Amino acid sequence: MKLESLSKVFSDGNHNAFTGLAFFAGQYFLAFRNATHHGSSPEKGSSYGRQMILTSPDAVHWTLAEETRFAAPPGLAPDTPMDARDNSFLVANGQLYLFSFVVSPLGPDGEFLSLPFSTMQTTKDGKTWSDPRIIFRGAVLWKPIFHKGAFWCAGYARIAKENRARNETRDKSEVHLFHSHDAETWTRGARIGPGNEAVLLPREGDTLDALVRTGAGPGHLQIYSSRFPWENWEHKATIPKIIQGQHVLNVAGRNLLIAREVPTEPDGASPAPPALRRTKIWELRDGQAAECLELPSLGDNSYAGTVVRPDGKLLVSYYSQHEREKEVPELLRGGNDKPADIFVACINPEFD
Repeated sequence: MKLESLSKVFSDGNHNAFTGLAFFAGQYFLAFRNATHHGSSPEKGSSYGRQMILTSPDAVHWTLAEETRFAAPPGLAPDTPMDARDNSFLVANGQLYLFSFVVSPLGPDGEFLSLPFSTMQTTKDGKTWSDPRIIFRGAVLWKPIFHKGAFWCAGYARIAKENRARNETRDKSEVHLFHSHDAETWTRGARIGPGNEAVLLPREGDTLDALVRTGAGPGHLQIYSSRFPWENWEHKATIPKIIQGQHVLNVAGRNLLIAREVPTEPDGASPAPPALRRTKIWELRDGQAAECLELPSLGDNSYAGTVVRPDGKLLVSYYSQHEREKEVPELLRGGNDKPADIFVACINPEFD
């Protein structure tokens, strides 16, 4: 596997992050969040994230096609700033779908003023987008897939404070399987396990794997597995790494994981500083991850989208602060609220 080229496609001095990438109707689409900070905190004077969509005929030259701000849900003042995050595209049923989720400001107790809501918008021609619509309240439907004629995803929701002590890892959220027949009306299904960001990976024999990011304990990536009808999930393996923002795809029969790795200090428990965090690609084999490639990255980074070109080359969108290291030396210590840029990598996925 080899990095053939890397292009910086958006940089405006803000914190740009959480990408999605797609090819549809003869052009490439790249979605991301644009804001002043990684998080949304009025105390820091941060702006709330808006959703940006770029288009390109060649994945090199990009133009702004759409900019979306989300309205506050019922129960909050109409002018309450809302933060759009974590974009993912899906091509299905002759349409391009864009999924994301939206959160409100934090209250004085550190909890969000309202539950998050998941959103979706579509285009049939690659030019005109539908208005964003709420498809689920109270849960984050993360990276839906289209599989066996329906939409599926591993979504996560926060656990009520009084129930967290009974959760086996003390995570503040847990993951369930969600499904839909039209991508608009979703049903919460079986519980998968504790954690937050989670992606589904279809495998042979009507099996689904779920790769789940955990926030408690050492924070290692967990793999759960289930056979159709996916009502009973069992823990399959632990990848002994802190892996975040995971994205999975199958390329030429190989299951690839693209994500941010957070190394640990020598004690094995404390996360290393952001200067050591990298966006990497691993091959998943037998419940383990074999590293294949490290992409140029540093600080706050990753959250990839992918497209496989007709020639077999792999395009990967992601964000990173590696070109800001000299400009913002705080990145060596922290700095995920500093500027971040959007990149597209072209990778030859052939293995040695």
